[in-house]
Amino acid sequence: MNTIGTIVLVVGVITTIVGGVRFVIAAFEESVWWGLGVLLLPIVSPIFLILHFGDSWRPALNYAIGFVLVLLGTYLRFAAQG
Repeated sequence: MNTIGTIVLVVGVITTIVGGVRFVIAAFEESVWWGLGVLLLPIVSPIFLILHFGDSWRPALNYAIGFVLVLLGTYLRFAAQG
């Protein structure tokens, strides 16, 4: 179970990183200011997601799925230890 947890955790981390990078790229494709805002100010990310949902829902969903996989992998690793 520990090995499965590690695999799920690694896949989740990679998926989260890819989703985050794609989200920043989507913001920079909109404008440099949106990109810098998303990159530097955490409050700008949900605002960008709401205002530009058509361009940013896939990267945001990718990020969210990766986050859930990280939580699941962490749980499986700790559950395997007893």
